[in-house]
Amino acid sequence: MLISVVERFIGAAIPLTLGEVVRTFEDKSGRSPWKYLFAYVGLRFLQGGGGLPALRGVMSLHIYLINSADRPLDSLGSRVAIFKPR
Repeated sequence: MLISVVERFIGAAIPLTLGEVVRTFEDKSGRSPWKYLFAYVGLRFLQGGGGLPALRGVMSLHIYLINSADRPLDSLGSRVAIFKPR
């Protein structure tokens, strides 16, 4: 759920950041556009396939591995309970 909130924030921040990039090129105030350009590129990376969607895939794999790791221990516990010492 947290990733979905971050994706919404990024979706709203991209046009605002691009607007700041354009504004720095239109104004001749001497502001450097590099800060906004790097922010824009970083946000686009997070929005693309290598950013948050990849993180979501890694997290789902992690959850699957955690859940499947408990299964053999549960079945082993039931087999060991059969052989109780006298």
